[in-house]
Amino acid sequence: MLQIGVEDNGNILGLEKDLELVGNSRDKFEQLLANLIGEYLGSQYAPFLKGHFEEVDGKMISVFEIRPSSDPVYLQTPKGSKKVILRSGSYHHTRSRPPRNREVHSKSLGQDREQIDHAIF
Repeated sequence: MLQIGVEDNGNILGLEKDLELVGNSRDKFEQLLANLIGEYLGSQYAPFLKGHFEEVDGKMISVFEIRPSSDPVYLQTPKGSKKVILRSGSYHHTRSRPPRNREVHSKSLGQDREQIDHAIF
């Protein structure tokens, strides 16, 4: 699950400043996110995300449920190269090239396969 408007420590920031950038329109905010997903991950992965807005402590946040993909999903840079970002808690590691397969990648990081399956974005 991805929560936008919530800090890693659970503090609710809200989306007010983000929504101001798109004329306080939730629809435009969702369109912006869909465009970013298409541009940086690939539009074929849009069906894996289901988002909605929630009010928490009087502040609006965006919550996305993300279904796993059968294949790794890579961040595509504006220059067209692919990057792998692995995140565990507040730590993240970036690789410049995708691994040949998950097993090789998990061994190279010294982590077990289950952790890697949940960490590739």
